[in-house]
Amino acid sequence: MERALGTFARAALLAAFALGCGSPPAALRPLAPLAERASLDALCETVLRAPEAAEGTRALGELLEAWTRARRAFPAPPCDGRLVFAGEDASDFAPDYFDALAPAASFDVRGLPRHAREGAGVALVGVRRNAGRGALERHFPPEAIARAVSALAEPEVSADGSVRVRVRLLSSLRHEDALVAGVRVPLAADFTVPSAALLGRTEALSRARIAGLFAQHPPREAQLYLMEPYDPGKTPILLVHGLASTPLTWAPLTNAIWGEAALRQRYQVWHFLYPTSAPFLYSARILRQRIDEVCALIAVEGFGDPPPMIVIGHSMGGLLAKTLITDSGDAIWQSVFTQPPEALLGEPDDVAFARDILHWLPRAHIERVIFLAVPHRGSEIALRAAGRLGDALAETPPELVALYARLDAANPGVLVPAFGRALSRGKFTSIDTLSPRHPLLHLLDVLPFAPWVTAHSVIGDRGKGLPREQSSDGVVAWTSSHLPAATSETIVPAGHALPANPEAIAEVLRLLALP
Repeated sequence: MERALGTFARAALLAAFALGCGSPPAALRPLAPLAERASLDALCETVLRAPEAAEGTRALGELLEAWTRARRAFPAPPCDGRLVFAGEDASDFAPDYFDALAPAASFDVRGLPRHAREGAGVALVGVRRNAGRGALERHFPPEAIARAVSALAEPEVSADGSVRVRVRLLSSLRHEDALVAGVRVPLAADFTVPSAALLGRTEALSRARIAGLFAQHPPREAQLYLMEPYDPGKTPILLVHGLASTPLTWAPLTNAIWGEAALRQRYQVWHFLYPTSAPFLYSARILRQRIDEVCALIAVEGFGDPPPMIVIGHSMGGLLAKTLITDSGDAIWQSVFTQPPEALLGEPDDVAFARDILHWLPRAHIERVIFLAVPHRGSEIALRAAGRLGDALAETPPELVALYARLDAANPGVLVPAFGRALSRGKFTSIDTLSPRHPLLHLLDVLPFAPWVTAHSVIGDRGKGLPREQSSDGVVAWTSSHLPAATSETIVPAGHALPANPEAIAEVLRLLALP
């Protein structure tokens, strides 16, 4: 009976808080098996005969696919050395960067609108295992590294008069065009197939959205993921998901950003993953830490100071984002502890950890935040049966409980009674802190934004035509999502799952296009 009740509570809570926040049903379906294609020798002859013609570019894609599959057994350059790889700048991919290359046109995409560009060369998808070859590469998704590649072949006459073909493997997200025979022309590219290829490997991550709420030890640690190689010329967009969710919820928006030429030239996409059972201030501390880590790596790699950044937060993710653009002062600390940090006894690391959770300063490089369906003043669902059951079943991170237990033991009575009672029974979860009655939520709500920050709100009203003061997205009421300090507020006829809603996505793209 208890197990059945737990199953019901999980289902009810996910339905209430996270409907539509999981992975989109994106998948790739091969259109023709490799075995049915031309032989390697025949493909070489076609590429060498007409590298810039349509038949030559089609053959080039199939040749590169066959060669990368056979490369371990036959590492020699393809076409007896008459096809050579050459790079002109750091954004070109080396031929051995990928474990596999395949023509994007050989796949059918399901679950995402397809964004492609006609042009010279052939659009490829490149995939390889993430082996963590560099410090920043360890911040790429662990499932795989999938990239949009534009392969361009040009004939080249050597000193002895022989003809060979020079092939460049270009990042489609960095190169919109290239010089071909002295004329600048657009490059062929497909921006959706690589996303679908990566999404097809994320079954474990999809399961983590539930484990991140109900498991005591979630299968994935919090991490910030770069979805493309770092480019100092592009502004990062950091996407922060909400309760019972993962970065998979951002697949439609990420795909839409890469599908707009002006946006993919201007921005690079980052995702933040975190287990969502913990109180939002605990997770916010990890977010700030991960941003600082990546910015430090960027500096070590020679890219200079932290880049200007835009943050987009959905639901509870917006509460994490607010700690990036506010100054906590002493109010948050004083709501939990009766003594200032410098007066606490115990291990210095414990005191520092608690201080980092409850004390923060705004990040100077965060320029803009877009809030999607954010419960700035909580959600009534946290007070209802589904919320109470979910709170009872959700797990508080053991290290958080142990931390406050040690500080309480070293400093009897130092915790404000309400927090002392919650932590003494090992229950202090994200759902608890999303209650409209929770003091931390109210304290965060009144903190002013840093003066250099521009904020926007996108809010759903389910298209019911009610006055704004009475509207809701089904999880968060307008009275909770509304931000008086926001530069703009847009209402869309949608429910809580705004990251997957076409009208909400269109509004986000409009905001990103602003100067």
